[in-house]
Amino acid sequence: MHGNERVVFENAANLVRLHTWFVEPFVKASENDALLDTLWLKASEETGISVELSRTAKTYVGFFARP
Repeated sequence: MHGNERVVFENAANLVRLHTWFVEPFVKASENDALLDTLWLKASEETGISVELSRTAKTYVGFFARP
């Protein structure tokens, strides 16, 4: 990932990390994709960068957000 996608990726990974640390530590597998979609959109809005969540980014956001 490069450029804008990388910026949104890093912000989304941080949001996922914070969510799983402080809000819901045990996210069910069935809820994981919806959580990633929601937090990617939030990160995109917060940064002001509109980047669609690709399958590759979704895999990495979930992986890098783990403590």
